[in-house]
Amino acid sequence: ACETGLTGQTILEVEYVGLVSAFLKAGAAAVISTLWTVTETSSAWLMIHFYQQFCQGINPIFALNNSQIWLKNLTPEKLINWLEELDKQVSINSPNFIKDNIERIRKEPNKINYQDPYYWAGFTFNGITSNNNQ
Repeated sequence: ACETGLTGQTILEVEYVGLVSAFLKAGAAAVISTLWTVTETSSAWLMIHFYQQFCQGINPIFALNNSQIWLKNLTPEKLINWLEELDKQVSINSPNFIKDNIERIRKEPNKINYQDPYYWAGFTFNGITSNNNQ
């Protein structure tokens, strides 16, 4: 959800209330949230890339930072190559989201430019991490 990293305007005596603090209070070890409305597709790429790195044992803070840098520097060619590899990894019953995006990028490669901080800088990590400093 967009803007999940923001707290409400209401000032409480003890703490701010927001979706992030609610998840952490409910027992989540960590939450990745956004500070502003972000686009669906670029957010999907960033989060999938983050999860790939996280599953390889990379500390979540570093995985998020790596994914933000990756998205910032992503070219249409690199994105197509990454999506083709991703498509090989997902189940055969998955939606055509990946293939549809590959086709769209091939038709309009000039629309792929995530250098603007709008696409990647609004993501934040809150919570506990391991001591893994990869």
